[in-house]
Amino acid sequence: METRQDAAMKKAALRKKRKRRRRIFVFTFFLVVMLAVAAVCSLTFLFPIKSISASGSKLYTQEQIVSASGLIGKNLFTVSEEEVLSNIKHKLPYIDNLKLKRSFPDSVSLIVTDAKAYASYSVGNKFYKVSKSGTVLEAEYELPENTFEVKANGVTCNIGDSVSFKDSSTEKLVKNLISCLEKNKIKINSIDVTDKNDIKFRVDDRFDVILGSKANYENKIAQLESMIKNIEETRKGTINLSIWNENNRQTSFIPE
Repeated sequence: METRQDAAMKKAALRKKRKRRRRIFVFTFFLVVMLAVAAVCSLTFLFPIKSISASGSKLYTQEQIVSASGLIGKNLFTVSEEEVLSNIKHKLPYIDNLKLKRSFPDSVSLIVTDAKAYASYSVGNKFYKVSKSGTVLEAEYELPENTFEVKANGVTCNIGDSVSFKDSSTEKLVKNLISCLEKNKIKINSIDVTDKNDIKFRVDDRFDVILGSKANYENKIAQLESMIKNIEETRKGTINLSIWNENNRQTSFIPE
């Protein structure tokens, strides 16, 4: 039979156990809070970037790239390559790609790749040179050398940004046509999709091509590649693929 003394001892042990649990809970809570505060401080006040190096560009100096990066004073662990590349492109559009390497406690190394002019979008009275990744590089009043012309409706070109299309279907069409022509190893001089039912190319420095609508464009371009191979290298003219389809494979070549 339990005595009063035994009951009192049990109650005392239970109170002691509860106090120990509360102390553990309070200690754990404050530990979590302190760790959270330490984490916030480390990402806000600690590890500011003080030293930056840059390499890889033949067009811009290290000082230009470092200045455009906006990294001085930023936290070493929170900056991202995407953010830095965006900052740099708006000031130095010919930077195409970037790799960021961190060195504890306060150093960053930027390894960049220069962009090359690839196409030129005709907008208003200017030609906007664009890299293969789609970044607008600069504007000129004449078609730049070593680029092909692209004409399309609803195009906006801001230097340092990607080419913007009002209609996403136009963007997709332009990209698909370029990809298909390159896949068939056809040199592009110009692409005109201002009328999507009357798409036109200039290719191989000697042929004006009437594609018609985008229907069967892959097969039409494959047919174009075959025709070019079978036309004498000295001949120029117009190739009409507008009525070509799976049931009517009629095409025409009108020499100059």
